[in-house]
Amino acid sequence: MKNKLEEKNYNERSKLLNLIIAIELICIVAMAAYGIHSFINYKDYTMNIMIRKIEQQDWNSLLSFYSSGYNPDKKYSEEELMVLATAEYYDHASLHAAAVYAGDTSSAEREKKNMDEAYEQMGIYQECKQDIDEYISNMGN
Repeated sequence: MKNKLEEKNYNERSKLLNLIIAIELICIVAMAAYGIHSFINYKDYTMNIMIRKIEQQDWNSLLSFYSSGYNPDKKYSEEELMVLATAEYYDHASLHAAAVYAGDTSSAEREKKNMDEAYEQMGIYQECKQDIDEYISNMGN
């Protein structure tokens, strides 16, 4: 009688332990799926913010999000590449202005070339060039 009772307790504990392990595995899988989903959405979220920063002409914030979110290994859509090129244009235009101010002609020429390359890739955001140039020219005032 004692062996049957012990066997029954053992079986119940085994079932309980299997249930706990199954619940833990489900939780681990759910957490992993959430992490992957969050990472993917973060990239989309960052790009949406960058587009909003262009619309708001908030060039410094655009550059900040560009610096923190750009991944050279990622395959970007055509619109994303235009957004990134706009941030790059602002970056190179700022460096160009600093080089001109410092009298560093070789750096100024290099940054001007980089500006021109970025401008060619800006696509629908090429209209922002004038706003960026005006913003940079007014920075010292």
